[in-house]
Amino acid sequence: MSPSIHSFLEKSFVFGREENYVEGKILDFKFWIYEDGAEIQGEGEDHRLEKEDFDSLEELQKEFISIFKRLLTSPKT
Repeated sequence: MSPSIHSFLEKSFVFGREENYVEGKILDFKFWIYEDGAEIQGEGEDHRLEKEDFDSLEELQKEFISIFKRLLTSPKT
C-alpha cells in the first residue's frame, strides 16, 4: 500500500462505540465506509447503501464507486 493511502486510512479510521468505520471527504462530499455498508452525503445528496439491499458486498462496492464517479463528474447546476 502506498504511504499516502496508508496515511489517509490511518487518519480516517474511527473506532466507534458500536462499530468501526472509515470516514472521509472528497470535494463537497462526505463519506463513511462501514463493514456492511457505506454512505455518501453532500448538498442535495444522501446515499445510504446497506448490505441487505445488494446481492453481495461486491455489488454494494460497485454502486458506491458508481455514485461517487457520477457526483464527481456531473456539472453542478
